Amino acid sequence: MLSKVLGFFAKRGKQLAGTDKAGNSYYRQLQNRDGTVTERRWVEFAGSSVVDPIPVEWNSWLNRRRKEPPTPEEMKELELRRQTIKAKAALLEMEEEKRRFRAKALQQGMNEDDVSPQGVTQFIQQVTESGASADVKDPQQATESESTFKPDAWNPSAPPSRSGEAEGSGDMYKPGTWKP
Repeated sequence: MLSKVLGFFAKRGKQLAGTDKAGNSYYRQLQNRDGTVTERRWVEFAGSSVVDPIPVEWNSWLNRRRKEPPTPEEMKELELRRQTIKAKAALLEMEEEKRRFRAKALQQGMNEDDVSPQGVTQFIQQVTESGASADVKDPQQATESESTFKPDAWNPSAPPSRSGEAEGSGDMYKPGTWKP
């Protein structure tokens, strides 16, 4: 109770500097200490139990890398810019995936018609639609031939196993993938 009363008097001169889209409120308070006026800055998080990360602009203001808090117009402009960058990155990633598929298909001797943009798009859609269900197997339905390592079936030019586990030994050793 005493801490609430002291907190009330300590924050009497607080000024709202702004809010972010998560509802967090940012405050400033001028304090006179030993004849020097200093500014205290802090954030009060919204009522949710999960704390969202503080936006970069507000973090810069809190840590005194910028003098003035970001304006709502600036925040809207930066959010629009971030969304544009994410959309462009997704587009570039899709184009890169198509380029990789086309190169791999041509390397394996597929027809030029199968490697057309429409064929690539159809293939990517088929892989993404069936990818989630194909990766998940019921352990009751797995046969013994699926669960045992077959050294003759291993292809050294194939990409590494996605399981993360190393397989085989000696000349047939196949390293797993490392995930930090």
